[in-house]
Amino acid sequence: MALLVTLFIGLLITRWLTQPLIRLSANAQAIAKGDWDKTIELDRGDAIGDLSRSFSAMADQLKASFTQLEQRIEERTLELVQLNQELEKLAHTDALTQVANRRYFDHYLGLAEKS
Repeated sequence: MALLVTLFIGLLITRWLTQPLIRLSANAQAIAKGDWDKTIELDRGDAIGDLSRSFSAMADQLKASFTQLEQRIEERTLELVQLNQELEKLAHTDALTQVANRRYFDHYLGLAEKS
């Protein structure tokens, strides 16, 4: 009887320890695939709870970093578009007279080589 009780308690403790780790693992895989909303904080005072809180903090930091990076990419892309438009204008205009040059007329008439 004591052996059965010990086995039962052992199984309960094992389940109590492994279930949160399995959930954390599943959420880590979801975050690795780009699902940033899959964070979990377990209300525990042990090492598993600490791990859960650290995991959530890292996920939040990653999400903020990716958001900031996407904003910077948008800004740089807009800058590049504006600079390319200015460069095209400079390439098609004579610097001295500010009149369209031969390159512009060739492009306008469709004579420019297509690359």
